[in-house]
Amino acid sequence: MQIKQIFLVLFLGGLVSLHVLMPWGCLAKEIKILALGDSLIAGYGLDEKEHFTTLLQKKLKNEGLNVRLINAGVSGDTSAGGLTRLEWSLASNPDAVILELGANDGLRGINPSTTKTNLAKIWTTSIKRYSGVVCWYARSTQFGQRIWF
Repeated sequence: MQIKQIFLVLFLGGLVSLHVLMPWGCLAKEIKILALGDSLIAGYGLDEKEHFTTLLQKKLKNEGLNVRLINAGVSGDTSAGGLTRLEWSLASNPDAVILELGANDGLRGINPSTTKTNLAKIWTTSIKRYSGVVCWYARSTQFGQRIWF
């Protein structure tokens, strides 16, 4: 069941990303998309050809978009880790950012308000520099009711 949920999140994330980027399809320049996240972005335990960034890049190229995905995923990463390496990651000057962090915060028992603050800082920093930030929210059923949204 968990594999189906992961596939669904990745599939929906790909569709959202495609929707955000579609207006840029007529551009000849390469579109750089930064994927900042944890093991789901990093592709922990997968061959590189099975990484989310590889699959999304292939899908977008098949749709006629000239894109390059930058895998900035770190297995086990938390929102604090993502915030710490945000400026370094943004140095690649991406045209869009996919943010996928927070699950490991929950697994480690980090205060949800801390996670929310970190994600908000990542979001606002990214959105100030780039208009194409994609936000995913996958509610964990392991920790009871929703805590933020």
